[in-house]
Amino acid sequence: MRHVHALGLIHYDLKPEEQNILVFSAEPLWVKVADFGLADRVAPGMLTQKNYTIGSASYMAPEIVRCRPHNNKADSWGVGVIVHAM
Repeated sequence: MRHVHALGLIHYDLKPEEQNILVFSAEPLWVKVADFGLADRVAPGMLTQKNYTIGSASYMAPEIVRCRPHNNKADSWGVGVIVHAM
């Protein structure tokens, strides 16, 4: 996700379903993220805000659910929920 965020993108829909997260190997752990259909560009370090929710509710950061300003750290919430579910 570091590379994606460095490009100024927010994925918005990280989830284990629909194969948008694929594990390539166990040692070292390599993960491929796909399905950027909901991704949006935001300048690094800047906040963005939508007047609607976007993504999968179960993995959505609270600030997105509340339609509040957010940045690429919202993707970190989704990653945390996925790891917690494992």
